[in-house]
Amino acid sequence: MMHAQRFAGLCKSQPARLVMNIGLAQGGQYGMVEAVAMDEWNIEKVDNMKYGVMEGWSRLSNVLNGSNGRSADSQNFGDKFQPLSSGPSAQEKSDSGAKVDVNFQWGSLSNGSHTCLPAIDSSFSDVAGATFKSGSGVSERECDWFNDIAEVGLQAAKEVSSCVPNDTVFATLVNSHFWDMLIFNLQNVEEESCFMHRLLILTMDESTQLSCDKKHYKHCIPYVRTMGASDFEQTGSSDYNPITWLKSKMALALIHSNLTVFTFDSDVLLFQVPDVDAIISTNIDADIFYQLEKVDYPALYSNASTGENDPNIEHEGFNSGQVLWRPSEMLKLAIPSAFRLGGQPENIEALDQGNIRRAIADANGWGKTQPLSYLYASNYKGKDSVEEHSANWITYHATWVVGHDSKMNVLRKAQDSWKSLQQKGTGNQIIRPEDTEDDHDEGLSIYYASFGGESNCEFCLQKARWIAEFVNATTLFVPTCYGTYHTGGSDVQLFDFYNATMMGNCCINETDNTFTIRSWDPANLTGELHIDQLPCVEVSDGLCENELRALGDHLKFTSITTNISLSDVRKFGRRVYVAGVFDFQPTFSLVGSEYPRIPLFGFCSPPTFNDKILHEARERISEIAGMEPSDTLCVHWRQDDFVGKSKLFVENVSFAADAITEYAQSQGLSSVLLLSDDPTDAAKLERLTFMRSSLHTANLKTFRLRHEMSMDPMSIAIDKAACTSMKGFAGTLGSTFSESILAMREHKAKQHPLACAKKHGNSVEPGVENNILF
Repeated sequence: MMHAQRFAGLCKSQPARLVMNIGLAQGGQYGMVEAVAMDEWNIEKVDNMKYGVMEGWSRLSNVLNGSNGRSADSQNFGDKFQPLSSGPSAQEKSDSGAKVDVNFQWGSLSNGSHTCLPAIDSSFSDVAGATFKSGSGVSERECDWFNDIAEVGLQAAKEVSSCVPNDTVFATLVNSHFWDMLIFNLQNVEEESCFMHRLLILTMDESTQLSCDKKHYKHCIPYVRTMGASDFEQTGSSDYNPITWLKSKMALALIHSNLTVFTFDSDVLLFQVPDVDAIISTNIDADIFYQLEKVDYPALYSNASTGENDPNIEHEGFNSGQVLWRPSEMLKLAIPSAFRLGGQPENIEALDQGNIRRAIADANGWGKTQPLSYLYASNYKGKDSVEEHSANWITYHATWVVGHDSKMNVLRKAQDSWKSLQQKGTGNQIIRPEDTEDDHDEGLSIYYASFGGESNCEFCLQKARWIAEFVNATTLFVPTCYGTYHTGGSDVQLFDFYNATMMGNCCINETDNTFTIRSWDPANLTGELHIDQLPCVEVSDGLCENELRALGDHLKFTSITTNISLSDVRKFGRRVYVAGVFDFQPTFSLVGSEYPRIPLFGFCSPPTFNDKILHEARERISEIAGMEPSDTLCVHWRQDDFVGKSKLFVENVSFAADAITEYAQSQGLSSVLLLSDDPTDAAKLERLTFMRSSLHTANLKTFRLRHEMSMDPMSIAIDKAACTSMKGFAGTLGSTFSESILAMREHKAKQHPLACAKKHGNSVEPGVENNILF
């Protein structure tokens, strides 16, 4: 097909887009000269997902009329916010194979304002076409997009389902920043086709649309423009607020199609398929059922509680993260009213949910509302009860925490807790403490602490993972990285940088023991863990006391045991603190006497960076004009505390520059990305300047990443991620920073860490080419 001169296809079809792009790119005698979109009303939407770059589709109507297929607006479409035409009529869309019962049409009034009938009539013309900062206005493109939502919603509602009522669908929304979170949150229901075939997934960028299609989800709907990754943060530069309004916009389109819809955020974990009939049965007269913002779960499960309607138990607030919307005249009025409220100056920074609640009240509709059951839980105080009482919960919303990784930690805990309770066979009712037996779970939790720079903390995490796997632990508590040396004394959570999901074992092998990763703050035990007394085992004398002094008075040890065998750790109870993880080195027990030393990061497979770090690294690299990763040697030249320790590569700048130059030339590389400590005094600045000058003299283009390391805790991770993208690497022997990069590069090249290679009977291969430590 790519060699055809003319091609006709559906421009929303990924195979058709592939054929068209490659065909047109070939040019010449055998190239494609025209690609015609049979679904021409989708051209602008598809191109918008390509950030406003037109792909070159011709319009079928123009071809049939004998005119140039590519219209002028197609050839000049360069702004991804360019207004689009109102799209095909309902009859045109029905001719394509899907009947649409309602047709949303963009209209203009004599005063210059607009409507989107039947959803936004003349009484709300100030909403149609409004460019509210909050994102609550309805654009011309969104009016046409309402037709897409209605069409797909009606298709989904026709799917035969044993778990979702007739004329009912579910809907969520997602972009690439939290696609992995949505996949995690669907894990318990993904095999339930009765639910998945009724689920609409709104995708907010092209990458997510592709991912959704690859998962073979039936109803993936692209939004009209790319929405930036918000990381659930309500900031002026974020698309967070506009994203939150998309749920009520979908609901408006669907209730006008006479469909009931349950919308939920991508940070809502589904333990089971919500029972819509059961929800409605709690108040058959209600038009909308909403998640409570606050529920005091510990009080609910206390002996004094009389149930979820107990007036003495805190249960209040409107959260739009989980809402069941029913077709009603009240909601058809209240939702556009909420859009208007969202555009008022005093409400621009307010969340959608507050405006929706106020609009319902203004429409005298509050008597038509009903909170969802406590079984639709949230993290507000649900976090205090999830471990013991989530067995019969239906969902869990990761509220009251901000950021992708923080939310993922909350969701993992909820999933693990719920799963554990399922295995114990806990009953399906409010479970009070007196109803449960003592917990006899034999699971083992390992705690430890780490000190120094981020790479030292990562180094300790490697060894702690090995220990957790060796002792068959069920949970590894990873500590806050305190007073990091290179970032102005900041405290850092490692899983703000890394994917915790990749860390629940050591060698990432199916035969390995897997364990849960959780974060903890040993210097602040006032939170959910309530741990202040643990038995301590140490790898050599004095380490328990040393770490106890370093952590202050927050932690107390019930006992201290020295030089124990790790196989005996379980004798000390279900929770054990291991001191001296940094110094742990079980060399011969791991790999045999032929290896005198395991590389610093040769214990476990290294961590992988999360999307945020990878994105930042790519951005920093792209800012450097003239640097090609395929022609660049990344160099970590350690100064700082390594100066004065008789390391020639560190002490002698000329020697180091010569060594770097010789190695770069041997690898055929002409550029250097130089990573080094930010100079803290004139002498160190002079050394760094001399190094760069020497490399320049040797005809090596030398670059540095843009950041102020002392002000940016992420900079260490960004540097490492950037370095793994370069062709070659030269580091400082003995530096955990350098050896961490080396391990990541070897992992990227699919080489086993030494300990893992021996453990699983794999051959121990030589180091990856283009890597060296001086």
